[in-house]
Amino acid sequence: MTLKIATRFSKLALAQVDEFVSEYNISDFKIIKIKTEGDVKSAKGDTLFDKAHFVTDIQKSILRGDADIAVHSAKDTPAKKTNGIERDFILSRSSKDVLVFKDNNNFDSCMRLGTSSLRRKLQAFHFLKSSNIIDINGNVDTRLEKLYRGDYDCIILAKAGLERLRLLDELNY
Repeated sequence: MTLKIATRFSKLALAQVDEFVSEYNISDFKIIKIKTEGDVKSAKGDTLFDKAHFVTDIQKSILRGDADIAVHSAKDTPAKKTNGIERDFILSRSSKDVLVFKDNNNFDSCMRLGTSSLRRKLQAFHFLKSSNIIDINGNVDTRLEKLYRGDYDCIILAKAGLERLRLLDELNY
């Protein structure tokens, strides 16, 4: 029986599926790529919307029977459970964050630091004394593009995502 796996279109989501099927030795599978409401809103530049918008369409595909399971980032998963959906979480090998710079590695508290995570904002304020924290949205490639075109001086990304996308060497980490 072919396992139907629902996920988003992003490179990171697809890398997570690759990691999942490899980890569990799944050879007979089909990836069902879903463009979620969160993807649409994020592409339009919207930043104020519920993170559940990244999973609702995926959950609906499971409830309709279009997919057997979904592989998704836990950070975008709503805290409240959805009736008819069981959740299992696979912990990442890394829970670290990476501060990625546009030009150099000399952090200054006035730098335009991009993150959309409340946890990371609080950590940047508390530990880095950052005074210029700006929301950033989009997938990893989009966030890096915004950094390199000068919208930000530095951004915070999850090390696990950068590892999955094999970007750590490119970022000289």
